[in-house]
Amino acid sequence: MTEENAFEFQIHYHLNQEDLHQMDARVFNECERQLLDAFDIVKTFTGGYNIEIAPKKKGGLIEILVIPAITIIGYETVKNLFDALIQKFFSSTQTKLTNTKDRIEILEKIKSGNLTKEEAEILVNDKKIKRCVSNFFKSIDKENNVTNIDVSAKAKGETEPFSSAKIVRADFTKKILSDTTIEDKTEIAGTTIRILSPVLQQGHGKVWRGYYSAKPIDFKMLDKEFLKQVYDNEIKFGTNTVITCTLIISTKQKIENGEETEIKTEYVVKDVLKWEDDDTIQNYTKRYKKIKANERELNLFNPPPIRKEE
Repeated sequence: MTEENAFEFQIHYHLNQEDLHQMDARVFNECERQLLDAFDIVKTFTGGYNIEIAPKKKGGLIEILVIPAITIIGYETVKNLFDALIQKFFSSTQTKLTNTKDRIEILEKIKSGNLTKEEAEILVNDKKIKRCVSNFFKSIDKENNVTNIDVSAKAKGETEPFSSAKIVRADFTKKILSDTTIEDKTEIAGTTIRILSPVLQQGHGKVWRGYYSAKPIDFKMLDKEFLKQVYDNEIKFGTNTVITCTLIISTKQKIENGEETEIKTEYVVKDVLKWEDDDTIQNYTKRYKKIKANERELNLFNPPPIRKEE
């Protein structure tokens, strides 16, 4: 049997002056947007509902959100979900979850109205909601007048809240997920790249196109000596020109709000040693010849030791 319920949520921003009842509008609107986005995510578990705003109360800055009616199977189920959401947002100490239950299994329990508090916490421990929480506190942390936030939720007809939480300013940053970029570089010497699109004229950029490890890649050519030979027309390119070189593969992994948002791979070629043309004739670059000349000179001045006859 479905039940129709109404709920009221009170968000109390405590300010650092007793007679102060205002804060930066952009910060406030961004915080409200993140909170409403989180409520929208909960709708995917409960079914649709409307959220309305009630008149503000005095005492710092008090925002009241009202859900006038929600139809759901199981009164306790919806209370547990809203309680989990409030604790996720505003509890200074977050319980570490052992997510042993399958989310699909938990979602099935919503239909029967038997969702426990622990299962509600697992559902709300969602990466999208984590992003909302992080963005909320990124914004409110910019408002220096806010000292702490109290939140409570109660059902229509009840005087006592079924959920409440408090967070002080010192703990705001604990809710913010870190943003970082992880870079990994690999240098591969003596590898080969088949050239698909060379840059033959100086000033036309450094991005070449080639075929490496069974896939096309864009790469920067940083071997200036090789480029000079190309620009001087000393090196010709056909449909099957292959270079032997040192390739640097750089993988940048961007993490925002604790979630991987982008993986970008860049390729750089340096130290081109030789190339082969359409007639499979192997040609050596000036760099390669210089390396070999230095090796011969080194061997000339450092001959191998003479073995003594026994």
